[in-house]
Amino acid sequence: MQVKFLEQIKHQGNNYEADDVATVDDQTGAYFCSNGWAEDLSGSVPTAERDVNRRVTLDVDSAKQNTRAEIK
Repeated sequence: MQVKFLEQIKHQGNNYEADDVATVDDQTGAYFCSNGWAEDLSGSVPTAERDVNRRVTLDVDSAKQNTRAEIK
């Protein structure tokens, strides 16, 4: 699916700017459109109205920090 981004977003390590066009898988494209962040260029998937009060679940990768001190 080709989508055109309506605003700047970051997703899975990728940065998208407003007006960028990208090819993404159908599930990801539908996710972007359902949140009002992008529009499907084919017109098959409707773009939801952007709602800043709606809760969106973020899938955040956990980070692990290891620090080691050496005493001499």
